[in-house]
Amino acid sequence: MARAGDVIENPVIGDRLVFRRTTADTAGTMLEFDLFARAGAKGPPEHIHPSAAEHFEVLRGTLRARVGGIEQEIPTGGALDIPAGTLHSWWNAGGEEVQVRVQLTPAGRMETFLETIYALARSGQTDRNGVPGFLQLSVFAPSYFDTNHIVRPPLAVQRLLFGLLAPVARRLGYRPDTPYPYPARVPEPTVE
Repeated sequence: MARAGDVIENPVIGDRLVFRRTTADTAGTMLEFDLFARAGAKGPPEHIHPSAAEHFEVLRGTLRARVGGIEQEIPTGGALDIPAGTLHSWWNAGGEEVQVRVQLTPAGRMETFLETIYALARSGQTDRNGVPGFLQLSVFAPSYFDTNHIVRPPLAVQRLLFGLLAPVARRLGYRPDTPYPYPARVPEPTVE
């Protein structure tokens, strides 16, 4: 479980996140983090958050995004609002690292999704685009369809394919969630 100030890194797509307000901090109403994407970072594939709105505020650099099929550039100081259920993607096409404050409202299971996908990337279990292998994907993706999902192939096709493969993947030891390998934490002091 993430805490404010925790950092997760995805070496495959070239970004890191610093959690500012976690799901626990906001009782699930919001997840807020700073995204740092290196120059040329390709970002995630086009996806949808079915029930969460997403707000981007560019703090440094320039972010490129495609929202509802329209490509745009968001410079330092600019913002972008993505309504729930809207197809979108982002990337850093610039020559410097971009820093973006991101808020998802409500948080859903996005925090755990991010921890899992970053953990899989760190352990070499994703392809060069940051996508998990097919058996891992068959148990991972369906558990997050309500929070976040890609649109190609269509969701109905994903449900059918993953529904057929997931029982086999589970028997082989694949699980939907993979804990992120945070550094050892100092226990919280107890209050008497």
